[in-house]
Amino acid sequence: MKPDPLRVLIVEDEGIVEMMMEEMVRHLGCTVVASSRTLDSGIAMAESEQVDFALLDFDLGGGADALPIAEALEERGIPFVFVTAHAAELLRDTHPHVPVLVKPLQLGQLERVMPLPRTVH
Repeated sequence: MKPDPLRVLIVEDEGIVEMMMEEMVRHLGCTVVASSRTLDSGIAMAESEQVDFALLDFDLGGGADALPIAEALEERGIPFVFVTAHAAELLRDTHPHVPVLVKPLQLGQLERVMPLPRTVH
């Protein structure tokens, strides 16, 4: 029996990057169940959507960051990764238990950190 696809939340403020992330997630056999470009909607989705994993762009523009979204996910026990172009060292220091992927995001990076079902031959 084939396992259900991993349900993923994507929070990314840049439209083209969001689309690229969605394509990568689908390529890995997962389902994007929700996506957000803002802090407020990201928090709402993190608190309510039925997701198994999340990709969080750290810098959401306008001085907002994804830390409140991360907190909401942690409260629900949902694993996530930060994706960033500039704050990798800061995040590794402040959140050593959370994987940090550096932009530009590569499919292999994503595949290594997502809790994908492994096929046994």
